[in-house]
Amino acid sequence: MLVANSVLSVVDVLIVGGGPAGSAAAIWAARAGAQVVLLEHRAFPRARPGETLHPGVEPILHQLGVAAAVNAAGFLRHSGYWVRWGDSAPRFEQYGHDAHGPWLGYQAERATLDAVLLREAVRLGVQVRQPCQALDLLRAEDGRPVGIRTSQGLIRARVILDASGRQQWLARRLRLTIIPYSAPLTAYYGYLYQEAAARQEPSLLTDAGGWRWTAPCAPTS
Repeated sequence: MLVANSVLSVVDVLIVGGGPAGSAAAIWAARAGAQVVLLEHRAFPRARPGETLHPGVEPILHQLGVAAAVNAAGFLRHSGYWVRWGDSAPRFEQYGHDAHGPWLGYQAERATLDAVLLREAVRLGVQVRQPCQALDLLRAEDGRPVGIRTSQGLIRARVILDASGRQQWLARRLRLTIIPYSAPLTAYYGYLYQEAAARQEPSLLTDAGGWRWTAPCAPTS
């Protein structure tokens, strides 16, 4: 653990954000032999809605070396989803299949997914600083970013990756122009508990007020 005002010698990659994007980047960089430090300002587990993952994520999980752990987590699998646009009749959209059978998506509980990815990063030697706040950007005389001042001290790095999502931490520190390509979208989520899910497949329902995505999170919810 770093103490305040301490300085870590220059690392290869410094990542802001410990969610799936940050952890995946850390795993990939560590597998390539880089010395990696990952900063996450919140302690896990943190409140996040479940993630409905397309079957196309499975090859990525294999590349990251976490497919076995994700499959062992017991997430519900589904071969497609139901969709209804307005007053039209519901129809089932199947993902597809190959010689091995139907392609299956995951309904992943986010806290478990975060933990699986972060554990693999740690196993590969990634230094995880959590909870650790990224406070300010360190710059060389020519303006190049060379590190970050954190709540645990200074960390210098050859490469800085921003995986903070909508926080856009690095872009804001560099005062880059952020161009929105659509109007703001507000999403609400909640959980409905029942004895057993009526069906395992997610559903997408739309009406004049917007759209609603519903998916079973666990066998009993």
